[in-house]
Amino acid sequence: MHALGEEIVRGITTTHYRITGRGPTVEIWTDAQDRLRRIRTPYGTDTDTTDFFDFDKPITWTSGSDQQTNADNFVDFERSATITIPTNADICRG
Repeated sequence: MHALGEEIVRGITTTHYRITGRGPTVEIWTDAQDRLRRIRTPYGTDTDTTDFFDFDKPITWTSGSDQQTNADNFVDFERSATITIPTNADICRG
């Protein structure tokens, strides 16, 4: 893993890293609390970039469907769910 410098991701100062090895090259950006803020991975001939933000804020998700995919992947679509992403999650501790 090589540090590439500081960059701003969604208004937050982050450290940009490049991870190389036997697999594809992956780039990550972490904040001062070592939380993953962005990850960039190869996806075929393209790249996929995902940002992580709004830590410790509740997320409410409601589906418009009342169908379930299968018994092993059961989700109660008749209700909404609220989750909170904890600040102290052990993500990207190196």
